[in-house]
Amino acid sequence: MQVILTAHNVEIFTANYHLSGELHMRGAPGIFLNDALYPVFTLVGGVIHPLAQGTQIGAMNVTRFYVPKQSIEVVGLPEIDMAEVQLMSSTRRLIVFTETYVVRGDFHTGPETASGDVFHVTSGPFFPATNVEIHAVRPTPTDVRRKMPLVYVYRDAVQVLYSQDEQAG
Repeated sequence: MQVILTAHNVEIFTANYHLSGELHMRGAPGIFLNDALYPVFTLVGGVIHPLAQGTQIGAMNVTRFYVPKQSIEVVGLPEIDMAEVQLMSSTRRLIVFTETYVVRGDFHTGPETASGDVFHVTSGPFFPATNVEIHAVRPTPTDVRRKMPLVYVYRDAVQVLYSQDEQAG
C-alpha cells in the first residue's frame, strides 16, 4: 500500500522565524499536524525569515528544511480548500497571545466547551481556528501580519487568551 501525501503551502510562525514552504501531509491537516508519529515537519522549497531585530542575516531560500513541532507557535494554511478540513462546528471567537504573535479567530471546539478550556478538551497539540488575523506582538523586520482561512495554534505556545464575545457589556 502506497502512502498518499498531499502538498500544502504553509506558513509556520515560531518565536524567532517566519517560515514558508510546502508541507507534504498524510491525511487531513488537523490529523497530520497532531500525529505524534511526526515530531518534525519537513518543508520543501521554502523561505526562512529571521524575526529578531538587528539580525545579521536576511531571508534565506532553502530547498528543504526541518521544523520541530515544539518550536512552532502557529501553522497557517493560506490556500487550503476548506472542503478537505474536518472541524467541529461550534466556535469561540478568541484572541490568543503567544510569545511572539496575537491570533484572532474562530476556534473550533465542542458546543459545551468554555472559552478558557478550548486548548484542553482534546489532546491536540494543534488547535484549529478559521477567519484568522495574525499580528506580531513586537516590531519585526519582516511584516508577519496575515489574514488566513485556517490556522492551527500550538497549545504549549499559548500564554494568554480571552474571548472576544465575553468582552461585550
